[in-house]
Amino acid sequence: MEFKNEKEVAKMAGMLLTIVLQDKIKTLGFKEHYENSGKKISNAEAVGDYKVGKAPNNMLKYYMNKLVIKMPAYGFIQHYGVSGIRGSGSRTRHKPRTTTYDFRYHNYNLPAKDYIDKAISRSKVVPFVMENITKIRGKEIMVSLKNFIEKE
Repeated sequence: MEFKNEKEVAKMAGMLLTIVLQDKIKTLGFKEHYENSGKKISNAEAVGDYKVGKAPNNMLKYYMNKLVIKMPAYGFIQHYGVSGIRGSGSRTRHKPRTTTYDFRYHNYNLPAKDYIDKAISRSKVVPFVMENITKIRGKEIMVSLKNFIEKE
């Protein structure tokens, strides 16, 4: 598939990584947790970011800037893991009847699950981006050199 500009490459890379990342999350079987904003880990997505610049002929040109993974914070906590001490406190439960209980501080260890890294390597998004951006920028360099030589 031939891409016209880096904006198209960024969008396609985001789609490729989103598909594999969501599949990886489903196979790991994370329970659905909802943040206050209503976001779920199963709706994680990758978005290609690009910036707009000007080409030598004063036309707008899109340059891929980065690939961003968007998901709730606990998705990244699952990926990197946590090891620490949970503080003490008390909780109150109102159903089926009101009950208050105290808990002490204790060690907490959540092992890391490197599913983001595995999704990136399985989607082959890095070679895809490198190959297509190299082609696009290579053509741009050739055109610039040709214009430079013709002027002299």
